[in-house]
Amino acid sequence: MKSTHENSVLKFFSDSAEAANLFWARFEEWTLEKSWSHLLLICLLAMIVGSFLCLHTATKIFILAVIGVKAFVKPKEKTALLRLPAPTDSDKNAE
Repeated sequence: MKSTHENSVLKFFSDSAEAANLFWARFEEWTLEKSWSHLLLICLLAMIVGSFLCLHTATKIFILAVIGVKAFVKPKEKTALLRLPAPTDSDKNAE
């Protein structure tokens, strides 16, 4: 007997990992596009809003991630996920 039942928990974790990967790639691209002055202003605003909402730890993680990505990731090393070729008309017709 062949089972066609998919494991829903495994599918959930697979989809979650894919979403997290895409989120990180977009965050990395966004961070690399911004200048240092814009990022410092965003970090300052994040600290103000984070203190009002009592999200001190989340704010610290965000600021460390922004500074780390901006300082250590070279713009040439953008993720290959976002550099996929645009779909052509033949690709759209195939669906």
